[in-house]
Amino acid sequence: MSVRELPDLMLTVAETAAQLKLSRSYTKKLIAAGVLPSVKVGRCRRVRLTDLGAYVDGLTSDIEPNRAGDAPGPVETA
Repeated sequence: MSVRELPDLMLTVAETAAQLKLSRSYTKKLIAAGVLPSVKVGRCRRVRLTDLGAYVDGLTSDIEPNRAGDAPGPVETA
């Protein structure tokens, strides 16, 4: 792997937030809480693409499928 390929393996906090469609401040909270792993490169914080993918893969939905199983519906509470 060449050095030129390395920057593509990591995202800035702003780039990570954009990928997740979240604010930078909320993304920083995820990083500070250890929910979204990151590395420090000098004074900069970076998120590895593999860590971003693992974070997204670990997300679950609060919406349950409807009885027909075709489309999500609201969660029923009794």
